[in-house]
Amino acid sequence: MTSIHETFLAALSAYAHDERARFNAKLVPTIAPERFVGVSMSNLRKTVRNLQKDYSDQVFLAALPHPVVEADLVHMMLLNEITDADIWAQKMEEFLPYVDNWMVADAVNPRVVYERPESVRAYAYRWLESGDYYSVRVGIVILLLAAQKGFFVDEDMSRIIHLSSDFFRVGTQRDGNYYVTMACAWYLATVFEKEPLHIRSFLEGPNERIVLKKYTLRKILESRKTSNEDRIWLKELRLRMKTRNH
Repeated sequence: MTSIHETFLAALSAYAHDERARFNAKLVPTIAPERFVGVSMSNLRKTVRNLQKDYSDQVFLAALPHPVVEADLVHMMLLNEITDADIWAQKMEEFLPYVDNWMVADAVNPRVVYERPESVRAYAYRWLESGDYYSVRVGIVILLLAAQKGFFVDEDMSRIIHLSSDFFRVGTQRDGNYYVTMACAWYLATVFEKEPLHIRSFLEGPNERIVLKKYTLRKILESRKTSNEDRIWLKELRLRMKTRNH
């Protein structure tokens, strides 16, 4: 363990809670429970600010692999603040081999996705093709963030729904493909809020990607933003899909 990790863990100990660690471990069943310290995001940010008084961000970013999930979250938080798209992408590609769970993947929220969406989109497309569950999920989340900010393009959706069919099979929360499928459904539900005709066309289309369509229906129905009219249509579609696949 490096000295920066020893300093970091010592600083975290003041905020660590066993109950939170156990709770987070249940949320992320794909990794060992002992990798959680049990620290809230607000206290992680506080710890980072204190560390930055004595260490540069580069020291922490170079100290891979990290011993605990909270350190991985901090790593992603630091990457999110990088303002140069190419440097951000380089640092992301150094980090992605160590991203082994949905919690860290979903912490991606780079400033550059809003400032240089086209550059970031190209990197997201590359990660979609990586074949690694959590690198793919990072790419999906980046495109989701772009869609939320009004940077949706048709190709984003096309690339997501045409990911390898190996991702779109029934899985459990211990299976990597589950986290890709759920991220795709989350993305499609987000796009439905702004571009509903695109999603209607996909959902009502050929009898394929059934698992993804079912998760997407569920995500849209779970949203408080979904209108009563759309809920009626979605439930009717869900019933038709059940009938068609029996």
